[in-house]
Amino acid sequence: MPTSAERRQAALEAIDWVMAGGPVRDCESELVDFKEESGTVDRSGRRGEVSDQHEPAAVALAAEAACMANTAQGGILVVGVDDKASGISSLVGAYSDADWLRRRIWALTQPNLTVDVEEVQRAGVRLLLVNVPDALEEVRSVERMKDNLQANVSHELR
Repeated sequence: MPTSAERRQAALEAIDWVMAGGPVRDCESELVDFKEESGTVDRSGRRGEVSDQHEPAAVALAAEAACMANTAQGGILVVGVDDKASGISSLVGAYSDADWLRRRIWALTQPNLTVDVEEVQRAGVRLLLVNVPDALEEVRSVERMKDNLQANVSHELR
């Protein structure tokens, strides 16, 4: 099982590989996953900034962190990378406040999941590393639990 430092190092190596021109999708693994914050791309495909406390971004990242925590090794989310791109242009930036995001992931998961969120700069672009430990018991995203409950209630009412 990789340590927090080993997960971080794997993420930094993956970022360097992407910056050297590699396609993002080729260096994602069970340990490293690249993400964009929810709301940064509109329906027409244009990119824009979001607030540093953009709740939809926290909800989506909490769900991803919960999934990653449920693996045998945990992992690291690299936030601020377009996973459909290649090279330096795939670094699109992260907007969430690191401490706020860490607290929101804790609040949006059951049992509460404590992650480390670190800001790093690469090629002048701000990225966030969300270092997710492996969980001792199954972790769920509160929002996904609500969605499942609503779907079950809706199905029962038919």
